[in-house]
Amino acid sequence: MTAAALNVTLPVFAAAAALVAGAAGACEMVYMEGRENMRFGTCGITYFDDGIEDEGVSAAVDLGKGYVQKVYWDGHACAARQTTIVVDCNADQAAIFGPSGLIEFPAPIPPGQWTDLQNAVEAASAAGAPLPLTEIVERASGLKNAAIVPVSGRAIGISNHGAPSDRRFDLGCGCKAYYPGSAGAK
Repeated sequence: MTAAALNVTLPVFAAAAALVAGAAGACEMVYMEGRENMRFGTCGITYFDDGIEDEGVSAAVDLGKGYVQKVYWDGHACAARQTTIVVDCNADQAAIFGPSGLIEFPAPIPPGQWTDLQNAVEAASAAGAPLPLTEIVERASGLKNAAIVPVSGRAIGISNHGAPSDRRFDLGCGCKAYYPGSAGAK
């Protein structure tokens, strides 16, 4: 999966953008009543807030050799920013990098440092040699989120702008699903 394919991992945004796109492909926001949440795939969750705003994490993707990837996003049906979470389940650590540039739906994900690094992580994993977390964070220098954090027993709030979210996301969820005997699954 390339960074451009991540539009598929964000079903709420993509579906909402398709529903509200006009004939010219422009996006119009639709107000949603109430504060709801939706679970999908392995560990994926979306929280809907403030009528049009939402945030969440994509379903976990097994990158092989003990690595799992998720993508955090916040935004609305017409635009979002994304931060990638690459978990080394065996080392019980995760590299977090982002956010991406503003992704305006239904346009493709814009080029830039986040997109280049996202593609490099996926290419290395597809070749059977996942990038070490330290290398991911080195390449992510300059992005707002660029850190290695512990995984087990840890749920974190992530933000692509401003203060961290009051929501907590379980970093070990993908490890529990794909690598249940690993240190990150504890």
